[in-house]
Amino acid sequence: MFLFQGLDLIALLGLFVQTFVAWVFVAIFGTMRRRESASNLLTTFYLAFLVLAVGLTALSARFFRAHDVGSEAERLWRDGAFAPTVCYSIYEAAKAGFGLLVVRGSHALAGRPTPRWIRITALPLVAAYAASAVILPQIERLLYAQAFLMVACALLALRPLTNARDLGVGARLLRIALIALAAS
Repeated sequence: MFLFQGLDLIALLGLFVQTFVAWVFVAIFGTMRRRESASNLLTTFYLAFLVLAVGLTALSARFFRAHDVGSEAERLWRDGAFAPTVCYSIYEAAKAGFGLLVVRGSHALAGRPTPRWIRITALPLVAAYAASAVILPQIERLLYAQAFLMVACALLALRPLTNARDLGVGARLLRIALIALAAS
């Protein structure tokens, strides 16, 4: 049996919607990759949304299960316990991977190579964010930690697009979305 408070239910539904939309993007980019010659750009954005969808799915499972009623369920899904920490680790690693893949994708869109320092630091950064769930086992703190990373990734992704010319409406929309992400 599940017990939801009103605000918790709205937050959980919002998380489910985000997860569903991420999976829709995975399906769209996956379909485009099959029809096109699987360009680096499509593959990068496909992987970005795949990683994001997996992370949001893990977070959705954590919060859906957190509303189980019963002393055993409450003990298993309390922040700091093993199951939520695993879900948070997956989510944090996925958010870091998503941000870095968006940076890589924006460089590909602008026709520029991804800077070497980003390629070198990518895996250690993803691993550090996965480990952050052990150090900061509460979701609120983890959200603050990944917010800094997402702002940095948005600014890094915006950089190659600011000087790029004639990339079309999609690139302009991506610039606007990256500015909004950095500002939020």
